[in-house]
This record gives sequence, C-alpha cells and structure tokens, in this order.
Amino acid sequence: MTVAHDSPPPSPRADLFTAAGFLAFGVAVIVVSAQMPTFTDQGTPAYVAPGIVPGFHGTVISLLALVLAVRSVLRGAFRPMPGSGGSARRSLLRIALACVLAIVFSGFMVGRLPFWLAAAIFVFVFILAFEWRPGMASGVLARDAGIAAAIGLGTGWGITLLFEHVFLIRMP
Repeated sequence: MTVAHDSPPPSPRADLFTAAGFLAFGVAVIVVSAQMPTFTDQGTPAYVAPGIVPGFHGTVISLLALVLAVRSVLRGAFRPMPGSGGSARRSLLRIALACVLAIVFSGFMVGRLPFWLAAAIFVFVFILAFEWRPGMASGVLARDAGIAAAIGLGTGWGITLLFEHVFLIRMP
C-alpha cells in the first residue's frame, strides 16, 4: 500500500524543538535507570541489573536526538524566519536559556542545597537573565538585582513554608 505525502516536511526549527524534547526524555531515562538498584550485594552479576536495558534505550534516544538536533541546525534551525528580523532567534535563545536554568536547578541544585536557597538562587538568576538588556545602566541593574534578590528569597522561603507547614511535605 502506497501513501502519498502531500504535506511539507517539518521545519528545521520544529525538528530542533523535537530533538530537545527527546534529549531531555532520554537523559531522564538514563538518570532514573542509573538510580535503580543493582543487587550486586546479593551476589547477582552487574550485567543483569534492572536498569541496564532502560539505560541503553535512554542512551539511544539521546544519541538520536543529538543527530536530529545537528541535522536541524545544518538545515537552518537558527536562521531568522522571513520577516522576523532576528526576533525568532532571540526567542529561541531565551527558551534555551530557560531550559538550561531549569535543568541546572532541578538537576544540580535541588538535593545539594537547602530547597529554599536553591529556589532563591534560581528565581534570582532567572529574573536577572530575562530583565537584563544590553546597555542597561549600572544603577538600574543594581536596583533590578536587589528586587530580584528580594523576590528570590521571598519565593524560596514562601514555597518552603507552604509545603512544609501547610501540605506537610518535607523539602529536599
């Protein structure tokens, strides 16, 4: 049976977003599979650990996502869209920055720092990163940093109090 494909192929930018989603999923699978018990302390060989197959699948998904990302970049994923004047690229960079900040927060800060501090740092950096503009006066930047610090500390403190005292959930 033959199927006619009249629709155009996905845009390079759509492929890049798809690759980012699959990469995040693949890395998450690898991380979770690495945390699974190995049962080697019970005399079981390490190669029969339950996390090996999911870890392999996560690795393959991640590698294929990287291939898709490279292919989409080579096809022009970062080129400005016609009539956008480069705003599409700025939007894409802002999305990438937000993703990186979220990954650093959830992957490297939570569990290593008290939650209130990790949340405060995340909110502070997030606000500064998205409020900063090239050529911004140092006085305005200092004022914005103070406001961002206050919002970050208030957010970290508020979330911790809410979850620990209202929902009775211990924060990491």
